[in-house]
Amino acid sequence: MIDEPEDDFTSSLIRFRLRRRRVRPEITTVMVILSLATAVLWISNIRFERMLEREQARVEGLAELIEEADRASFTREDFARARGDLEFVLADTAERVRSLEAAAGARERVIAEAAASIVFIQGSYGFVNPDTDRPLRYFYGQGDRPLRMPDGMTMVTTGGNGPIVNIFYTGTGFIVDQQGLLITNRHVAYPWEFEANAQFTLKAGFRADRRGFIGFLPGVEEHFDLEIVAASDSGADVALLRIVRLYPPDLDAAPFVVPAALAIAAADPDPGDEVVVMGYPAGVEALLARSDQRFAEGLLARGPVTFWEVGQALAIGGYIQPLSTQGIVGQVTNSMIVYDADTGSGGSGGPVLGLDGAVVAVNTAILEQFSGSNLGVPAREVRALLAAFGGREQSP
Repeated sequence: MIDEPEDDFTSSLIRFRLRRRRVRPEITTVMVILSLATAVLWISNIRFERMLEREQARVEGLAELIEEADRASFTREDFARARGDLEFVLADTAERVRSLEAAAGARERVIAEAAASIVFIQGSYGFVNPDTDRPLRYFYGQGDRPLRMPDGMTMVTTGGNGPIVNIFYTGTGFIVDQQGLLITNRHVAYPWEFEANAQFTLKAGFRADRRGFIGFLPGVEEHFDLEIVAASDSGADVALLRIVRLYPPDLDAAPFVVPAALAIAAADPDPGDEVVVMGYPAGVEALLARSDQRFAEGLLARGPVTFWEVGQALAIGGYIQPLSTQGIVGQVTNSMIVYDADTGSGGSGGPVLGLDGAVVAVNTAILEQFSGSNLGVPAREVRALLAAFGGREQSP
């Protein structure tokens, strides 16, 4: 009977242990779940804190943007002021661009517009005995060439049958009136007044005798006669000419149209102004040199050609075109405009043009001692000559 309680205690202990063994896995599971929940909460907390930081930074950045926008915002007055400033800058820039474009293209434009109105002049003269009207001739000896004196001078006479003395020259003129008036130098119209040998002959009692005085225009095949209308009485080296008629008369040909007149400047240029000088320096020689080589060779291959034939051939071939040079006005005096644009014999009487296309001077002389300077008669002398002898005064 004593053993029975022991058996009951033992069996109870065994049952307790068994129950204890059955509870332990459940506790473990709960602990694991709690641990996982804690980890999830910790991670979520970190993420939330980081999100809060980002949002705070975003809000702060937005505040800065709003502050900057407020600082940079325009009122109506600000906008009006800015627009005015911008319009001024744009207008100033546009004016500068126009000035640069005008300076860059002005010379080309002046040359292109004036070229058709520049006249190539051919002339010749000789001398006659005023008592007998017999012309001065070269004195030929036994050969077929003029006899020369020991000092190199050619002997001339009014007797015999030697070739008549003819002095050939070229010059330049330019159209100043739609009725066919043109301006050149007085020394182109009356060359014997300015040439030393001619003056010697005149003082010996002979009279100058004009033999030919014609002109050509670019693009026109036929020449025209020129007559002298007037020359300046102030001592200025300018003369007024008129186109008389075309040769030969051709009823089927298109009528001759006088090209546009060149405007005459109302005031003198200033030192430093740019100018363009146009004309025919070096005459027929320069025109031949500028022509097609085959043309020149073909012309000369026919044998000797006269001074007049060369001019006509050049016109038919389309080679009558003025040369242009550019320079700067160096000095302005009461009687002369000084500039450094190159020119030469034959260019006398050509226009000196400002960049607005108006004639500021008439090319007249070369300073041989100083090739960097050439001389022109001021345009005011041209205006005075036109006014005095019925030509229209023009505004540039």
